[in-house]
Amino acid sequence: SSRSPCSSSRIRSFSSVASRLRSFSTISSGLSSSLGFSSGSVTVCDLARHAMSANLDADCAAILEKHLEQGDIDVMIGFAPFMFEGAEYYELMREHLYLVMPKALLEKHFGDGGAASDVIGTFRKDHDISVFRDLPFVLLKEGDRIRAIADRAFSEKGITPSIRFETKNTQTAVALAAEGLGLTVCPELFLKSNYVAAGSAGSYIRERIEICPMFDESESDIIAIGFNKDRYLSQVAADFISMSIDKIHALQV
Repeated sequence: SSRSPCSSSRIRSFSSVASRLRSFSTISSGLSSSLGFSSGSVTVCDLARHAMSANLDADCAAILEKHLEQGDIDVMIGFAPFMFEGAEYYELMREHLYLVMPKALLEKHFGDGGAASDVIGTFRKDHDISVFRDLPFVLLKEGDRIRAIADRAFSEKGITPSIRFETKNTQTAVALAAEGLGLTVCPELFLKSNYVAAGSAGSYIRERIEICPMFDESESDIIAIGFNKDRYLSQVAADFISMSIDKIHALQV
């Protein structure tokens, strides 16, 4: 299927063509705004170092997939699967989603004196988001893959969330959550990245929030790099895909 991850033989064919990016080449890439620089930093930095001209488009998954389908960008990094006909992708890594909860909001709603901590402890075990049905949320805009996953979780529990703010940017969502404006959902990588304030355990933002895996640890989503197999793939784009796979897989060993 064109929507399935590519085979290892296809990966090897990319690697055998060229081992690095060509300094005279140009490439346009897309990075899901819900992932941000946190997950794309390794590959994006190498792209900037080796390509004479590199364009980076950060937007929600639905828009980036449209750009990829139309040939406006060569490759994209985001949550798989890529849904348009002709999409082909490689898995880069597995990712877990986290629920980000303002401490002040939890204490105001559930009470202090350990009541809020008990609720969090229960959620860590059963991941039943219905316990937060009466709290406001700050969510990514519709069309983003993380928003789709969150909406599905709400629907499965019969919840219509009270959405106080919507944004395209994960960092904005987490910052608003830290200010007590609502709960949000973000990738685990974002909470471990050196490139964002929320990535440091002792940061102002992290001191004001509680974080818990949104689902059981056995459940994960795929972050992938993909292209349109029905359009011409330049050598530099093929090299970039190969480099991204090799580098990110090496970091996970």
